[in-house]
Amino acid sequence: MKRFNLFIFGILAMSMFLTQSCTEDDVPGGGGGTEGAPFVELLTGTDLVDFSATVEPGASFTVRLDATPDAALLRDLEIFRDGFQADAANITIDAISVVNNPQLITGDDKNGITWNITTVAPSDEGVYTYEYDVTDDNNNTSSASVTITIETGSGGGGTVAPSVELIGSGTFEAEAGSLVSIGMDIQPGDSNLKEIKVLENGFTMTDLSRLYYKDVMRNFDSNPQPVDADDEMGVFPLQILIRTTSGSNSYSIEVTDVSDLSTSIDFTINETTTATPLDAEYTAILVSNADGPNNGGLDLDNGAAVSSSSAMAEVVDQGIDLAQPVASNWIQKIAPANGSVLKFVDLSTTELGSFANVTSKEDILTAWDAGTDQGGESALVLIGDTFVVNNGGSYYIMTVTDVVATTADNEDYYQFDVKR
Repeated sequence: MKRFNLFIFGILAMSMFLTQSCTEDDVPGGGGGTEGAPFVELLTGTDLVDFSATVEPGASFTVRLDATPDAALLRDLEIFRDGFQADAANITIDAISVVNNPQLITGDDKNGITWNITTVAPSDEGVYTYEYDVTDDNNNTSSASVTITIETGSGGGGTVAPSVELIGSGTFEAEAGSLVSIGMDIQPGDSNLKEIKVLENGFTMTDLSRLYYKDVMRNFDSNPQPVDADDEMGVFPLQILIRTTSGSNSYSIEVTDVSDLSTSIDFTINETTTATPLDAEYTAILVSNADGPNNGGLDLDNGAAVSSSSAMAEVVDQGIDLAQPVASNWIQKIAPANGSVLKFVDLSTTELGSFANVTSKEDILTAWDAGTDQGGESALVLIGDTFVVNNGGSYYIMTVTDVVATTADNEDYYQFDVKR
């Protein structure tokens, strides 16, 4: 009888030994560990990885880790990638960034956890093993693991786009040619950030000398501009600097992640100008036929008619055409003099609208920029024509208020209003 009992005991002991020896250890998705260690497994579910997955470079994947204690309460979770401690900066637990790896398990969680753990995968293609080790207060550890294949074009990218928040009202005031700093809070969605693109009035900006990434000493290398490695997981604040141009311009900044999901913000930069008062205004200045008895030149500095040969004249009349009859021989054209440049401008096509709205030196420059160079002489001068003159960096604007052509003599003349 004793021998029979010993035989049964031996069979039971062997059975227990075989059962313990067949415990899964470090099998993807499985719960490996020693006797008394926590029970660990990866749960299945929509958009969850419990065994293996293929994702885009830099995309995110999520596992749902379930762990319960056995002989002792839970103490910490440590995550490894290919046997090395994973970077905590790439990990969130239940949408909260992980500060440490290992991550301590505290409070009620020591009695058991079910955590959604999201990890940003590497940017380099390849096959990686992620292991999730749960250790209890007795230093017993159990683990579960998954295999992640990184492959471009796998369709395993994220579905949640980055978020971008503009710091400011959306309307900025700045002088033309100045730098405007655009601050943003940029955070990734499911995938790492990849690039930033700046558009001006709906078109991708091509003048990279007007774009700066994070620092006034660093121009964009391209547009879109790749984000720095340190910014791939989000950055606050991110500073983009734009050198403004004249007028009111609309801008968009578009942020794209490695899954090619993008988000953009829109804003406007309005040019502000310092209104410099005019130096002087002159009205009803008579400039005569240069071949007649009266003065055929215009001194714009003093608002006075002078001889067409005077060194003071910025503009002169072109006199008569001897080949034409006396009654119609006045050429009725003006020309720049003494180094001047003469432009014709139609103010109705500009923001100024009319000569009356020219109230500052900046307005004269606006008219100059919109003008057409007349070269050697103007076209036929008519009432209402407006001209802008530059002589050595001094700018003048004049409009024709009257034109009188005589038929019996050469006393033809124009009448100008002038601002400088």
